[in-house]
Amino acid sequence: MEQLLRKIENELGLDLRGSRQDRLQAAILALPMATEQSPDLPTSVGLSAAGGLQPLLEQLVPHATVGETYFWREPETWALFESSLLPKILDQAEREGRSPRFWSAGCSTGEEAYSIAIACNRVAGRRDSSGRPRILGSDINADSIARARRASFRDWSMRGVPDWFFQYFSRSRDGHITIEPAIASAVQFQVANLNRLQQQAVRGAPFDAIFCRHVLMYFQPEAMRRTVAALRALLAENGLLIVGVAEASLLEGIDGLERAHRTLPVFQLAAARLAPAPAFASSRQWEVPASPPMAAAFGSVADFSATEQQQASWMKQLEAMLREDSPEVAIAIVDERLIEEPELAELHYVRGLLLTLLHRKREALAAFRAALYLDPMHDGARQATASRRMPGGAS
Repeated sequence: MEQLLRKIENELGLDLRGSRQDRLQAAILALPMATEQSPDLPTSVGLSAAGGLQPLLEQLVPHATVGETYFWREPETWALFESSLLPKILDQAEREGRSPRFWSAGCSTGEEAYSIAIACNRVAGRRDSSGRPRILGSDINADSIARARRASFRDWSMRGVPDWFFQYFSRSRDGHITIEPAIASAVQFQVANLNRLQQQAVRGAPFDAIFCRHVLMYFQPEAMRRTVAALRALLAENGLLIVGVAEASLLEGIDGLERAHRTLPVFQLAAARLAPAPAFASSRQWEVPASPPMAAAFGSVADFSATEQQQASWMKQLEAMLREDSPEVAIAIVDERLIEEPELAELHYVRGLLLTLLHRKREALAAFRAALYLDPMHDGARQATASRRMPGGAS
């Protein structure tokens, strides 16, 4: 079993230790025991040598990957994309007489890819002329790609979107929300393994912008660096690589890339020099004690003034989830707050503590690094990243 798990981990590039390995192992054990795929048979481990691992992977990928996604996630990044980055991309494409090209890499069920299409429609609609965008969404999970192609969603995918967003959708009697055909037609989908990009043809390259958000944080360090190098090679001149807020620190120091924005997670080819875009300031301050242990990290609701009722209510929810031993639910609450306050270091730090409780160490390290990037003097994040460095300089 262990050898098979490592072969799958190497093929996907993911760090499958912890709860995801438990889910994957349970899925393997649920396979028909009378076939070559049985985890108890040595032949199941040897399948990859004969090219037979792929059918097994297709069954197991949903248990190894994180499919969490929704429309307009991390709205500060989308605000920057619409106001500054996208107009420059459209201008360049128009000068070159071509369509602008975008890729949502690791798109899950397609919400991000369709968000790109909506942003293009909004910005291009305010211009005299612009080529029709070409947008690719890819994911390793074939079931997710099939769902993305249907362009039909539930309310959970729309959580937190602005009111104007709904003009691009229609609702059916059974509660499904379907994106307008004119928007959906700009997006194509394909199954792709980001850990094996050198061995696959990606439609539409080179790209003006690649969105690879909330994906790289789940990779093994070497696989992450290899994937970023492959993504970088698929960028057009002046192309942008946009990652999740919690992943920005992972790309610091990677050859050939540099930040295109002071605070938001946008990178460009090191040879390119874009004018710096304005930073988005946090709308309010939220202070929570930063020192371990967990109880101290969340602080007491009594520390909040009467004008901080929203923060106090939110903290009560977190404390209740922890009393019920539900850190997964607490993480979901933190993630919802991160939509509103992506630049708040304390939120990333608290998220890292919760992930540590779940033994999701690499994800926790990414969260602590994000906190440290946003606040280099954050003692808790500094201690956490220092204590989690791995031998040989990798982390």
